[in-house]
Amino acid sequence: MSRATMEALLNKALNDNASPITLDGEGYALVHVAGVAVNVEYDETRDRLYLYASLGRLPEDAPSALYEALLEADFLGAGTAGGHIGLYGPMRVLAYSLSLDAARLDARETANALNLFAARCAEWIGKVEELLETPALSPEDSLFSGPMLGNILWG
Repeated sequence: MSRATMEALLNKALNDNASPITLDGEGYALVHVAGVAVNVEYDETRDRLYLYASLGRLPEDAPSALYEALLEADFLGAGTAGGHIGLYGPMRVLAYSLSLDAARLDARETANALNLFAARCAEWIGKVEELLETPALSPEDSLFSGPMLGNILWG
């Protein structure tokens, strides 16, 4: 699928957005879904759509309960709706990500995936905040400053 086709698909899926989504030269855009900042990257070569979002910063002295909750949720994707939770080390950002086969997506499936992803993000931001006993971040905020795909080997 071409980048232009993916843009059209995303715009159709997010038809309630005030401004159209435009993927940059690297296939990246930051969109807001149900009040959550979602980073979207399309890899045209692999025909994959990647969604990722910040869940908060991991402090040096994070409680073991947080690590246990993250590992338990990530086990076979049981608590992440098939996504993954990981740590972006340089900034100590906890991130939730999901990889989708773009060839299988239509507007309805894309909208459902984005809405479910945003709902899971909001849940995890709340859980992280609760386990850290400190505000993690507002769901509207993103701790990522731009595209990550070029720096990550996706499976």
